[in-house]
Amino acid sequence: QLPLPSLLNNKGSIDEKLYPNFSSLSRQASWFLNASAVGALTNVALPSILTGNRPSDGLLPTADDHPENLFTLLDSAYRIEAFESLTRLCPSNVCSVQRQSLIDWHTSVLFDLYIVYQHIILPEQIAASLPSVTQNWKNFVNDNSWRGRWREQRTSDRRTAVNGFIDLIGTPFSDDRPPFYFLHVLLPHEPWIYLPSGKRFSLVENPPGLSPRSGFWTNDAVAVARNYQRHLLQVRYADALLGRVLNRMQEVGLYDDTLLVVTADHGASFQPGFSFRSPRSESFVDHASVPLFIKLPQQQSSAVLRSNIETIDIVPTLATLLGSRLPWEVDGVDVFSASVEPRENKMLFHGDPLRRMVGPRDLEPAIESAVAKKYQWFEVPDGFHSPRFGLYRELIGRRVNEFKVVATEDIQVTVDFPKIFSETDLNSDFIPAHVTGVVRHRDGNVEPNKVVPLALAVNGILAGTTEPYDFPIAGRSQSWEVIIDPQLVRNGANLVEVFLIDAMVDGPIILARAYTSEAARMSVNLIREESEALWGVTSSGFYPTEWDNEQSFRWTREQASLLVPIDQDAPPSELMVRVFMTGPVTKHVSLFINECTLFEGAFNGEWNETFSLFGCSLDSDEVEIRLETEVHNAAFSPNAREIGIAMSVIELHE
Repeated sequence: QLPLPSLLNNKGSIDEKLYPNFSSLSRQASWFLNASAVGALTNVALPSILTGNRPSDGLLPTADDHPENLFTLLDSAYRIEAFESLTRLCPSNVCSVQRQSLIDWHTSVLFDLYIVYQHIILPEQIAASLPSVTQNWKNFVNDNSWRGRWREQRTSDRRTAVNGFIDLIGTPFSDDRPPFYFLHVLLPHEPWIYLPSGKRFSLVENPPGLSPRSGFWTNDAVAVARNYQRHLLQVRYADALLGRVLNRMQEVGLYDDTLLVVTADHGASFQPGFSFRSPRSESFVDHASVPLFIKLPQQQSSAVLRSNIETIDIVPTLATLLGSRLPWEVDGVDVFSASVEPRENKMLFHGDPLRRMVGPRDLEPAIESAVAKKYQWFEVPDGFHSPRFGLYRELIGRRVNEFKVVATEDIQVTVDFPKIFSETDLNSDFIPAHVTGVVRHRDGNVEPNKVVPLALAVNGILAGTTEPYDFPIAGRSQSWEVIIDPQLVRNGANLVEVFLIDAMVDGPIILARAYTSEAARMSVNLIREESEALWGVTSSGFYPTEWDNEQSFRWTREQASLLVPIDQDAPPSELMVRVFMTGPVTKHVSLFINECTLFEGAFNGEWNETFSLFGCSLDSDEVEIRLETEVHNAAFSPNAREIGIAMSVIELHE
């Protein structure tokens, strides 16, 4: 998901300040400025890169369906070290990486079809709680029975594979064959949660404004621009990872002698009202144009080539450079051959069933237009500067005490999970730079089409301006978000304030305080997925978070548990639980902490109780909170699942 325009400045070159490693590579390699992907999704794009052939309908991205590929070509002469995030193109007898069994893999694909069907038939507000199908192409489900590879990779730490790959480069092996290293990594692919430093900055994984049902962006340009902003931050992290790979190659003495290829399997579109992942003529360049660099051994100078190149040309080019004869027919050609007739157009395959779109042979005019649009949206497209068309952007960076501050009586604002600002550790893996919340009128009424401009302040500095979206996010209306400069966040407690901006014509700006973290409830709700990311809580047996107006909750399965780190110097003394609903039936429920039984009984509907932990053994650094409950089949729920109780709060109190 790396469209070439994301890397370019308004002069048409790679932005050296924002992407120094891509820029450095472009000065030492052949850069194919007019290169394009042949598939809009990984399941067809990556097999085409590794086989040299255009996609065919009905084939899975496995070695069984693509037995002739780059891995099998090089197997006899090279030691293959391959990291495939999603595909299974390297045969198990060639690559040593442990494989998911073929039965499990095919089963997960079939189950995905069921999830897609649910997205089609259900209303969007209900479908929003389903696993997203906008992410890529397969494995949308990941629970104890269906270990979907995509969801596993998307929600796990995608940095791990890159770190393992980098550590492997130059590692001695008894095998004396030269190494062939291959990495396909889901970066800068969404979810966009990483800063250029590699630290997490956001706990929001599903892009706001992107329909989980259709895969289309909202028409709200501000919402799309804020997602693009997060994308650009993560592209900068991808650049940092590229730099680490290149530095490692230099350190172990491999760089000069290496034949290196860097590319993306496909792009993505950030045009309001358009599909994020399915191209049409106006968005062809977004999906097709990808970076492609080929550095030859001992190459020192750069070359910018503008010929009509497609990613199916990589394998035949490598075969020629390595002196290998391809034992199969390919659609691609050697990009350095002067005898090859230029293509008349470009082809991009997408959809299910697979469809072919024909595009222009020269993408440069469209690339220039896409870059120009980026600069129309962002004065500085570094991921930290807010969109140009945001209200009151000129206030960002000014101090709150420069303005008259009053109390607001009719507007109430919430900030999601405020505790992330009360106990911030700048040395941790998470820096809270993506702030979200909801606007509510105190009387419960919302005036349609009324703009509510907001200013977010961190430690007395106005860090961002925003306004609520006019479409629901995860079932909540009047949601807002803003990305702030992480340098405004300090260790320990941070003061977070949200103001309603009141500006009369030709009059001074007045800030009406609608939220302050000083008055916020700072408890740690262990049921929230944020607790998993921030405090090392491990959950199992819970479905993803759902919303009913302002109440969040998670359904349990028959058994659910939380593993919670605790401080032995200040151990908890109470456990508070709140059940939002049990469904239409009375259910028997058991609640345990470690092996201590806190409750066994039956109830129906809402339930709120606080239990003393006196007499329970809590003499380790981690405790287990376990729920066992009867379940019922929710035939009319989003995915006809077996559900137990809807938990809204689980808290440990000192």
